[in-house]
Amino acid sequence: MVKSDLPFGSEFSPSQIKLTRLLEIVHDNTGDWHDLEETIRQEWFDTHNTSDYNRGKLANNCKLGMIAYGIIDRDGNLTPFGVHLWETRANENLLYSELAKHILIKLRGLDVIHTVDDMRQHGRRLLCNP
Repeated sequence: MVKSDLPFGSEFSPSQIKLTRLLEIVHDNTGDWHDLEETIRQEWFDTHNTSDYNRGKLANNCKLGMIAYGIIDRDGNLTPFGVHLWETRANENLLYSELAKHILIKLRGLDVIHTVDDMRQHGRRLLCNP
């Protein structure tokens, strides 16, 4: 299977978690990825109608999403970017703006935008609604 250069984190999305609360959880469980996953599971996934194993996988996927987005390292420590988000958490508009800039500039988000623009300019049909 080919690995994508773009980060993916379905359980690390605004429809699943609240970023300000997630940053608090990471800050409180820094360096202990087991406790981090357990706290994430309890906070967002305990009520899911699935097995305990799958609830744990959802929490793990959330942690993996934070790793993919450069917010934490594999041990559950905030990265320098994660610390920056932690420091801006009181201003939610700034927090999401900083995350968006990070995605566009550091995580190849602009490549996606340019690709979509190129496809539109060449009359290519997109599979989603514009």
